[in-house]
Amino acid sequence: MNLSTQHFKPRIILLFIFCFAFSTAVVNSQETTPKLMPIPHPKLDHLEKEIFDQLSQGRQTMEKHIANPELDGVNRALAYGKLGHLYHTYDFDDAAEACYYNAALLHPTVYRWNYCMGYILEDKGDMQSALVYYKRARSIQVTSDLVYLVNIRIGDCYKALNQLDNAGYAYELAEEILPEGASILARLGELAFARKEYERAVGYLTLALEKAPGANKLHYPLAMSYRRLGKMDLAKDHLARRGKVGVQPPDPLLDKIAGLKRGFRVYILQGKKAFSAKRYEEALEYFKRAVASNPEDPSGHVNLGTTYVFLKDYDSGRKSLEKALELDPDNLTAHYNMGEFCFYAEEFDKAVHHLGVFIKHTPDDAYAHLMIANAYRMNRQPDEARQHYKKAIELDVSLEHAWVNLSTLFLDYQAYHEAIQILEAGYEKLPHNVMIAHQLARYLAMVPEKKLRNGARAATILEKVIEKHPDYDVLKSMAIAKAEQGDCAQAVSWIEKAIQAARQDSLSEDVINSLNRNMAHFKTAKPCSLP
Repeated sequence: MNLSTQHFKPRIILLFIFCFAFSTAVVNSQETTPKLMPIPHPKLDHLEKEIFDQLSQGRQTMEKHIANPELDGVNRALAYGKLGHLYHTYDFDDAAEACYYNAALLHPTVYRWNYCMGYILEDKGDMQSALVYYKRARSIQVTSDLVYLVNIRIGDCYKALNQLDNAGYAYELAEEILPEGASILARLGELAFARKEYERAVGYLTLALEKAPGANKLHYPLAMSYRRLGKMDLAKDHLARRGKVGVQPPDPLLDKIAGLKRGFRVYILQGKKAFSAKRYEEALEYFKRAVASNPEDPSGHVNLGTTYVFLKDYDSGRKSLEKALELDPDNLTAHYNMGEFCFYAEEFDKAVHHLGVFIKHTPDDAYAHLMIANAYRMNRQPDEARQHYKKAIELDVSLEHAWVNLSTLFLDYQAYHEAIQILEAGYEKLPHNVMIAHQLARYLAMVPEKKLRNGARAATILEKVIEKHPDYDVLKSMAIAKAEQGDCAQAVSWIEKAIQAARQDSLSEDVINSLNRNMAHFKTAKPCSLP
């Protein structure tokens, strides 16, 4: 959108006059002491010790600096600003506002003091005052990414004030800097929707969602734009996908402020974030800090122990989980994680105990029933295993491992008919599930009880599986199914495909050699089906 520059000349002139007046005030302030804002320091007694110490030390440092009569305005501003960052970090916004105000007053040509003051004011809903500071920040020579950011903030304030033309102008300045940015595309789309420019809204919002598909908040204005354009199917689709997640611009200043956070809960959250991203070494360091920050909280030990296990430091993992249970014998997460740990350590009695404690208090957790069933099965307690597999399926019919493992339990005791029945039931409930379909076809092709074999049906099932999942093991199963039908030539053809797939996946020579042995059997043996 090209707006008339003439329309904005009055604002530019006013801004120049304002900046001149402000700079004059600053010059005069060198002759007289600026009127600083008193800081409403918050009470810290309720905080964790590490945070208490951090904020207390920050305040002491600031007071020491400003008490120095020889300290110039630049460094006095820095002292106030640094304390403002600390207060801002922990949401003591009134104290942070006073610190930023003083920093910006003492050193008005620093971008971050003006930007942070604007952000605090915007967050409090004082858009007019926020605009004053954001515009000061924009007038300061900084990198383009910071100019992009502050123009978005200015546009957001104007939009909140329903000054859509001013918002549009600020957004366009940001667009000139980073036209492909998801944040600016989203805002231009929302602004176009507010202006009833529905075609433009669709264009911007569609691009924004391509850049940031998780920003499900954008589906609503996109749906409403499609509705106004008479495209009801598209409107219905996007309306069903609406949510509350927007898209924010990269903000290096706020990221640095967030990085100042300390304390148990912060370390736990940072550790969980790193763990979810599979950055286990990083997660380990955060959980170590959490434990050091509050060694009496069992959740730190639980997370630390679990991370040790993922890093294959099993001794440390066990010690951390044991410590968690020592601190809180009723901690269900600790019991569950210890149960899984003991299962994989082949300590099945202990696994049953810990998982049993968890299930006693959380009887509707399907995966817990699956895990304890696995432990009972490995402990050679088939009746208990069967009971929990069935409960897992009852709670969550889509739990594919429960179906397959229950069938394998019957197979362990040569109950082949029952094993196939379980998989038939699972296949009926979940006809598109690859794992269940493949296992059923494999049983039908090569179950030891020959009267239960059905190579033709196995092949029919596998044809559908191969469309979705043509890996070497499924191709091998098709070869076995063809061999069971007596079609040795087709069996050889499918096993050759399996060998090719295994090589493409860089599987071990042991796998390749096993497939070659199968092929040799299909080529030479009569009958060609495997015994």
